[in-house]
Amino acid sequence: MQTDFQQEQYIPLPPRFAARVRSGSTIVGLSLLGGTLLLFGTSALMNDLRHDHALPDSILGKVAMIVPPAVVLVIAALVLLCRRCLSGGYLVVARARAVQLALLLWFLVGGVFVFVTMMVPILFSVWHDGSRTPDIGAIADLVMVFIGVITGVFYVQPSERTLRKFSDHPVY
Repeated sequence: MQTDFQQEQYIPLPPRFAARVRSGSTIVGLSLLGGTLLLFGTSALMNDLRHDHALPDSILGKVAMIVPPAVVLVIAALVLLCRRCLSGGYLVVARARAVQLALLLWFLVGGVFVFVTMMVPILFSVWHDGSRTPDIGAIADLVMVFIGVITGVFYVQPSERTLRKFSDHPVY
């Protein structure tokens, strides 16, 4: 069921699903933001206890510690953008496709960045004491990226089954 208004395609959404997109994308996006900041702070505290300072000694190590949270912050912003894909009770197809493409692209690029940054402490000495253990926070960041992408894609590309589940009067 698609109609054209002002050269944009709109898909009608069940009111309960539209409300879920509005509230859920805000909750998930803000949770990713808060969780990332909390995880980065905890990781810095643990590094401070273990190595006597929060960030690695080398520039490469500092970049490797900052990149995974930055990737999660971008995904969180994209999940928050899922709200912009709605116009009343309709899903704006062009915006939804753009957000979905951005989510998937950042998942691929960000996943590669996080994986590479997890390998940096193993391959290079980034701490003064010669410790070569990977940052566990990067693994948690990768999990948060995965959660953000799955949630965002669920909101901007709902399946027919999902729309039927949330609909009071199935018309799909």
